[in-house]
Amino acid sequence: MHFGASLISVVKLIGTIKAAYWIYSTLFFLLNHLLPQITSPAAKYLSKSKTEKPWVLVTGASDGIGAEYCRQLATYGFNICLVSRTLSKLQAVEADIKKISKVKTKLIVADFSAPDATNPKFFKDLLSQVVDLDIAIVIANAGLLFIG
Repeated sequence: MHFGASLISVVKLIGTIKAAYWIYSTLFFLLNHLLPQITSPAAKYLSKSKTEKPWVLVTGASDGIGAEYCRQLATYGFNICLVSRTLSKLQAVEADIKKISKVKTKLIVADFSAPDATNPKFFKDLLSQVVDLDIAIVIANAGLLFIG
């Protein structure tokens, strides 16, 4: 008799643990996947009544992390200004963005690895191309690594 009561207690304990795990998993999913959609800073910024949605300027936007930043932020409704050195790659990322969102895009060809990229004129030229945009976020994803 004593063994049967212990077995029932163990089964109840296992059931309680499984139920607690299921509740935890469900809450974890809701908090991490649904709540950020509602309360993210991007959603708050975009909810302000404006005639034009704000822009995000992303350097190094043609590949890897920079391209993914562009795609993800476009899904939030930000217009995207893509900056990189290869026009064909920029156009490919722009085409991806147009498939997933109806945001505006602007392409700027600029090579941050060129010798003149350290010249203030380089940045003045870049600024002159975006001065009319309401840029809310700048993602400086292009960079150089000097080993010496």
